[in-house]
Amino acid sequence: MHLLSLLTGSYKNRTKSTGRFKETESYEKGFSDHYQQNIKPHVSKYEELRINSLNIVSKRARIGVPIYIFILISCFYVGFLAHKSNRLFEDNGLMALMFIVFSLNSLILVWIYKPIRKYSSSIKAEIFPNILSFFGDFKYQEKEEDLATQRIAKTFSSITSSTGISTSISNLEESDIIPNYNKENSEDFIKGKYKEVDIKLFETKLELETNTGKHYSCKTVFKGIVIFMSIHKNFNGKTIIINDKGRLKNWLKNKFSKLDNVKLEDPKFEKLFEVFADDQIEARYLLTTSFMERLLQLQESFKGQKIESSFYDNNLLMMIPIKKNLFEPGSIFEPEDFIDDSKSLLKEMNIIFQIIDILKLNQNIGL
Repeated sequence: MHLLSLLTGSYKNRTKSTGRFKETESYEKGFSDHYQQNIKPHVSKYEELRINSLNIVSKRARIGVPIYIFILISCFYVGFLAHKSNRLFEDNGLMALMFIVFSLNSLILVWIYKPIRKYSSSIKAEIFPNILSFFGDFKYQEKEEDLATQRIAKTFSSITSSTGISTSISNLEESDIIPNYNKENSEDFIKGKYKEVDIKLFETKLELETNTGKHYSCKTVFKGIVIFMSIHKNFNGKTIIINDKGRLKNWLKNKFSKLDNVKLEDPKFEKLFEVFADDQIEARYLLTTSFMERLLQLQESFKGQKIESSFYDNNLLMMIPIKKNLFEPGSIFEPEDFIDDSKSLLKEMNIIFQIIDILKLNQNIGL
């Protein structure tokens, strides 16, 4: 559908919106004025940028799509001839040809859609911080490419240095809840404070690649958000809460050899979670009955996702699996007014704030 609109130019015929933000949710209260002052002034600039980006993509599509189709047809034709002669199959020639075709067509698609990705990144860089400023002193940083890691780590260091969180999840392995992985893709770093609780979060996708020579596999071991929060309760040790008991069996020897299994009195909590700690008394001090109830409530609010947590360094790290990508701009094929972007980002941040509200991490006495 989008490709057809690019080839025909119908993307130019979209109806522009009224540009008024209507507050429909309780957490949006007051945002209408914030939108008028901080976001709407950017609309004209980005609407022009949106059309210019689509014009470039449209021109590239008219060039690239015929080449893409020609390469595919040629590949099928060569494959047909190879099948008849069996000559290319004998030395894996057809497999090599398919790899070349796949690579060429992938490059064509990357070239065609590159302006869209650039446009999306510009919204994240300029507009998302303006939306987040509604909540106070919140900062946002996107990591576009692996090659940009050092640059982003430098600009993000003032946000993350206090707790060691950076663009690499390897800095969080001390938590003992990071799964075994060898490939990471992290983005959308956000830092701020809500109800006196410091929050640092980002999205990540962790994969485990294995290659034995004959067999290659790539398995996603975690996809979701990682949240690092300060809590108003002092402790010295480490307490971890594991949800996935299948994974627990594989980790037990390596990860938890220095931690003891903690048995708690809540049967419902015991059924869903396993708790390990280096100090049994401190673990019970942290995992009060009310906190366990609230963690179960949080689990239900995320529709049974396997939430895992670690108390260490006087902070709480949580890993929450989420299938869809959060913190993404709306479609470039719709007129730009940032209303949908604002509503989406407000909703996603409200989910984060609900975690603090449910767990009552802002309370000074008792979890």
